[in-house]
Amino acid sequence: MRYTHWILATVIMLLTIGVNVDAQENTPGREGSTITGPQDSSNLTIYSRLQTIGILQNLKDPFRDNTRLYLYLKQARLGARAFYGDISYDLQLAFGGEEEVKAPSPGISLSLLDLSANIPLTKSMGVKVGQFKIPYSRENMTDDGFMLFSDPSIQHLGFKQGRDVGIALHTNSGKFSSLIGVFTGGGRDVPIRYIPLDLGTPMIVARMGMNNGLDPDMFSMKQASSATNIGYAIFVNALYIKDSKIGHSTALNVKLADKSLLLNSNWNPFIGKRPLEKNEVWQIGADVAARLRGKEMGLSGEAEVNYGSFKNAYGSLSLLGGRVQGAYFTNPLEFALRYAFLRPDEQFGVKDNTGNLFKIVDRKLIHEITTSISYYMSGDRVKLTAEFPVYINAPVSTEANLGVYPLLQQPDQTTVIPTGSVGNQTVVEARLQLQVSF
Repeated sequence: MRYTHWILATVIMLLTIGVNVDAQENTPGREGSTITGPQDSSNLTIYSRLQTIGILQNLKDPFRDNTRLYLYLKQARLGARAFYGDISYDLQLAFGGEEEVKAPSPGISLSLLDLSANIPLTKSMGVKVGQFKIPYSRENMTDDGFMLFSDPSIQHLGFKQGRDVGIALHTNSGKFSSLIGVFTGGGRDVPIRYIPLDLGTPMIVARMGMNNGLDPDMFSMKQASSATNIGYAIFVNALYIKDSKIGHSTALNVKLADKSLLLNSNWNPFIGKRPLEKNEVWQIGADVAARLRGKEMGLSGEAEVNYGSFKNAYGSLSLLGGRVQGAYFTNPLEFALRYAFLRPDEQFGVKDNTGNLFKIVDRKLIHEITTSISYYMSGDRVKLTAEFPVYINAPVSTEANLGVYPLLQQPDQTTVIPTGSVGNQTVVEARLQLQVSF
């Protein structure tokens, strides 16, 4: 019922703004049907995206089949982007088979992703406020509908930030762009509660660098697009948060979604240890991207590296990761290759009910090599992607008498390790994803 209200509110807004319907046209970072107001003082673009995926996976399983086949509705998105004068608004909802936000109270939420406003202050400065993707790391900010692959790389698993509630001041002076943002650190879709606090420092994010015609703004990133584009971008990022005690837990300890390995209590043995202590997290990184894209041919490439650290009174963890990828486009096909790695901390572990610690990984590099082929049937609106990932030295957990879980895809399944086992394998997959959007 909660999201029925959102849909009804959108319909009511459409009926009350007194608009004329134009032909389909694109807005930056989105496609959709555009409704324009009197004298173009306002307009509203409705967009949606469907992703279905089939996955063939092979690994060694002592109890079940070595080869598995999965079929899913991966994404079912509905969104709207509105402009009123110089102010832009973005709304995006998730349905279908996407990850649920499982709050202990009041319950399960399926799930507001974005609701934000971007307000210009001067010609070169603006402020974005609301719930949106934390502007750290190019891969974290890349629109899911404009990726060269069906999923982010394994390095994203270590450093992802997802969405949060906050405010970001951004500036643009020629090729130079920068921003600084303040966020809650508790993630998205957090229910309102007035409970005791022991305040730390909110999440502070900074990003700065050069954008020479590649990205439309500081918040919209694409790996693949049918639009003709020539440009490059080079950026550095930094993130810091000192946790706050909230009620019986802490903000980082109860973050509901988009948890990196540093913040996942099923990997980090220190984050939920009692009595609870304030946690301190910082990350730094850099990324570079370039694209030369015409109507019939194109080249693109990206690379990034990140380092993260977690610390509290009980211990500390660190994590290093990176990726590099390139693509060649010849209409209507795009060929891409990606290499990514993670170097985990050997202190990552999971505890049993008595407090005994079981290690998950060693400090050896985890590798990913993925090739993909995308076939564009209607520009960016219909895309079929076939890809072939290989994960080397990938951690897998075994549940006794049941089977094996690949932890890069199912990170929370470390909970079976105390009564089962953990090891490293080479995991081979083949994926086929169909994406349809309007």
